[in-house]
Amino acid sequence: MLPAYAIDAPAGDTKGSSEPTESLSALLVKHGITIGALRANKLICEAGLIEQKSRPSRKVEGGFKKFWSITDKGLAFGKNVTTPNQQLEVQVHWFPSRFDQVIKLARLNEALAVA
Repeated sequence: MLPAYAIDAPAGDTKGSSEPTESLSALLVKHGITIGALRANKLICEAGLIEQKSRPSRKVEGGFKKFWSITDKGLAFGKNVTTPNQQLEVQVHWFPSRFDQVIKLARLNEALAVA
């Protein structure tokens, strides 16, 4: 029997093929959005695409380190990638082919006008 390979595509994708992902910072630069990743993450969170989670940490004051994680709603636009240096947390990566929709949902372009 051949091994089953994971399809790494957006939720609801009908093509059934893998798709590359990129970090928020890289996609903000590519789309000419000049707000920082911290502010963009807050707006994306307000749109319901990501949420903030925490994990125990002895190195951080208060004993917990916060990180962003994609929500079920956000799976149509990106995925969680295990953080290379910390297996207990994830990084959110976005599908470049769907990042225009993230920009609209989170109103990232409107944030530029307010900045």
